[in-house]
Amino acid sequence: MVVQPLDKNYKEEGIPIISLDFTQAGLGDLVYLVKGREASIPWEIKNAPIDASIVGIIDKVGR
Repeated sequence: MVVQPLDKNYKEEGIPIISLDFTQAGLGDLVYLVKGREASIPWEIKNAPIDASIVGIIDKVGR
């Protein structure tokens, strides 16, 4: 999946990130992304060369 980082006002910020999707997120979903070593934890392949993974879909944001 291609993930576009957002700022606190949900405006696009930075460059898009290519990420593996552990959650079966859909187009337009707000997701929780992990980067670095932790990105490979959900996957069965030990020490897989993964830089970013979607690990959650955000249903609601409270303020």
